[in-house]
Amino acid sequence: MFGINQDDLDYIFESAGQNVLVNGNPMNAIITNPPFGEYEEKHIHSLQRVLQGDMVTLEGEQYLCFNECITRRGGKYKNRIRHCNFNVKVTLPGEEVYVGDDPFTDEPVYEYLPGEVVEIPSFLETKSYSVTSGVWVTSNNEILVTMRDVAERRSIFELDDTFEVMGKTWRITNILLDKKGLITVNCERR
Repeated sequence: MFGINQDDLDYIFESAGQNVLVNGNPMNAIITNPPFGEYEEKHIHSLQRVLQGDMVTLEGEQYLCFNECITRRGGKYKNRIRHCNFNVKVTLPGEEVYVGDDPFTDEPVYEYLPGEVVEIPSFLETKSYSVTSGVWVTSNNEILVTMRDVAERRSIFELDDTFEVMGKTWRITNILLDKKGLITVNCERR
């Protein structure tokens, strides 16, 4: 019924927008707050698309875009981002490096170089209680960890692998790839 005046929209973003980084690239966006909830979430309004799984840096904090928005609303894109409340520490695989030959046996000698420890910004959700036969039971020590889906991470996380977060070791019991741009792993404490 009514068309959006692009000049007016550009002016609003120039006036009210703030600089953020989306996957390390600068972007002008308007950030608003949804109703208060359990997790730190925000709405990001932009003239360029912010995709599910994109990492947004806002005021030095990392946020992960966790829903899909592919069409404009009122001439702009609107999406939800959630604060990455933990960094998952993962040790990358090490490698053997040839250092020479044994002078007595002429056999090759290799040295093992341990893999680098990387921290992956993620948001964690806990499952602190479950219902079995209508009775509340104690903590089942499970968490859901959601992070950005990038090719290197798919090879890092496999069933029964372990990683550290919150000062504890967690074992992966399920890997969900059903949301484009996101990896969610279900874990139990070891």
